[in-house]
Amino acid sequence: MPTDQAELQAAVYAAWNDMLIDGRPVADDTLIAEVYGWHERKKRFARERILKCVRWMKENGWVPRGTGQRTVTRNSRNLP
Repeated sequence: MPTDQAELQAAVYAAWNDMLIDGRPVADDTLIAEVYGWHERKKRFARERILKCVRWMKENGWVPRGTGQRTVTRNSRNLP
């Protein structure tokens, strides 16, 4: 899997899982907004590419369940 695709899949999974943990409804538009809200670089992924990733995840049983801890994002200024 190309690095870009792995990054997208991880971001979609984490954003989706965080929304479930928070009790927020997950719809295509809200999930896309959540992914884009993580970091400016995520906006390079076209809406249709994100939706294709979501479809693949559903078809292959990679659907988050809202378990675990909420994801904490860090920007480069916060890195050790």
